[in-house]
Amino acid sequence: MKKVLLSLVAFLMIFNTVFAEEVEVLENDNEVTETVLTTNVEETNTTDTSNDVKEETEEYKWAAIQPSSTKTSDGVTVSWKYVGITKKDGLRTINFDLTYTIPEDYNKDSLIINPDIFEVIAWGQEEANAPLLMPRDTVKVNLTIINNSKYNYNYDENSFVIYPYTSDELKELGFEKIKDGDYLFNGEGLNDVHQYYRTKNKALVALTCDENKKCVLATTENLDKLLREKGYNGKTYNGIDELDKYYLDFYNDYFKYTENNKKVTKLSDFTVNELSKIFDGNYYILDGDGIKEENATLIALHFDFLYNYLLGVSLDDEEINDKNQHEYASGEYMRNESKGDNAVKKNLGKLNSKSENSMNTNMHLNGPLTGNAFMNYRITGHAHLSYTAEKGRVIAKYIDIKGNVLSEDVITSSMVNDDYKTNAKDINGYALIKVEGNETGLYQNEDIIVTYIYEFVDGKGGDDVPNTAVNTNNTLEITTIFSVITLTVAVILRKRFKKLR
Repeated sequence: MKKVLLSLVAFLMIFNTVFAEEVEVLENDNEVTETVLTTNVEETNTTDTSNDVKEETEEYKWAAIQPSSTKTSDGVTVSWKYVGITKKDGLRTINFDLTYTIPEDYNKDSLIINPDIFEVIAWGQEEANAPLLMPRDTVKVNLTIINNSKYNYNYDENSFVIYPYTSDELKELGFEKIKDGDYLFNGEGLNDVHQYYRTKNKALVALTCDENKKCVLATTENLDKLLREKGYNGKTYNGIDELDKYYLDFYNDYFKYTENNKKVTKLSDFTVNELSKIFDGNYYILDGDGIKEENATLIALHFDFLYNYLLGVSLDDEEINDKNQHEYASGEYMRNESKGDNAVKKNLGKLNSKSENSMNTNMHLNGPLTGNAFMNYRITGHAHLSYTAEKGRVIAKYIDIKGNVLSEDVITSSMVNDDYKTNAKDINGYALIKVEGNETGLYQNEDIIVTYIYEFVDGKGGDDVPNTAVNTNNTLEITTIFSVITLTVAVILRKRFKKLR
């Protein structure tokens, strides 16, 4: 059931695109005819060894630390079901059930569950004819954990997080690395799965169309030539390396930052409404397919915008919509370790033996700001929950009938509901006469005390307690101190007596 490819075709959105080499583009109410550029251009390589540096600095507003990757514990099984669509106020909610079952023989002291809240959508689309996710849709996943084991598991505080796959994980899944280094908001490099299809935004239309409204396709070769003609040469003399710098200059002018002498210095510092303009417009189509972006900074910006603003996941009954989905973005969970904890503890905080717990997750894709550049884009990601088994202690005590400690306590610990057994000790001169508490039973979440009581049977009465290395009184300590004081006084008196003589 579970696919080898742990990724989600997140939103195969249905847009109006024109599948032709000659199209009409509307710009300032004028028709512009687009044709294919036939001029020879130099070959360029944009996916290898150039020393591109991510435009954002250490003060990058969306920077987050990538959590360590984990997997659901061995033995835990997963099942899912597409439930159907509900509608309210013209908006769709796509509903799924996602169930994790802890087997009866599970006996580990830790438990990890990584809910496949992203992947279940792809499963539903591939196997159950679930609808494609569109902007403004919400996907509600009813997450259930069934604990068939004999153990109780408590949620590890602050362990819940939602985060994207690492570059290495994506490579293991068959997505080739195209850029190593710190490009994405989580400090990861780029893989080919991160590439999006170029769209006819205003910057590209302005670049690819001449004064006679004749336009060329925005292929990497064409853009490289046009950018170099405008002086954007890049570090390796590839104009495409500086497509992001062209965007920065163009949109500073377009949004009048230049005119007002308030130029934005990083693309990510444009407002979200302005950022959305970079990723709008219809696809460029070449040979029946889109044209993938190859500028590393733009690929990273596209990814970061999605995971830090456009797509969010709320928990339980938290309302999520186009106005607040950014508050539940993956980046928010990564930057705030306690985010989501209250809902998790309320619904999934304690997995008692033979119990069933549930919580809703609500994934929402922003409608107004999600442009065509996100069409057919794959979302890959993890959600993570970790638990620790409840443990208890059994303390066996050994005393005489007067309460004197005869031997050190024996303390054992194990998971609640494990079997325990305590034992009496053979203590020289004493006989066991009574046991208080149960010598066998099951560990509980509170200390269990079993007391063995002995009577002195050898000698003159049992006033002397055997030397067990357990301090039962302060006699030895007092005697030692007194002896030291006596010796010190004697030495002092002897010295004074010698002086008098």
